Amino acid sequence: MEQCCGFGGTFAVAFPHISYGIGTLKLDHMLAASPDAIVSTDMGCLMHLEGLARKSGRGIRALHVVQVLRNALQQPEEPRP
Repeated sequence: MEQCCGFGGTFAVAFPHISYGIGTLKLDHMLAASPDAIVSTDMGCLMHLEGLARKSGRGIRALHVVQVLRNALQQPEEPRP
């Protein structure tokens, strides 16, 4: 999803109400797809979106893409026929 999460460094500090609105809108769109987790390369976005989800009672895992790759590599390999 290309929409900004609204965190943007000091933007969230300077404009907390706008940041909250942007983040909530993005989170609503993401959760409408019923994902297992939110995945991003940006830790600021992950913290912001996970915090908004938790605050609204809609907890969801937030994972950095490197965590997803690490988890995939740690899975035991399936035996080949």
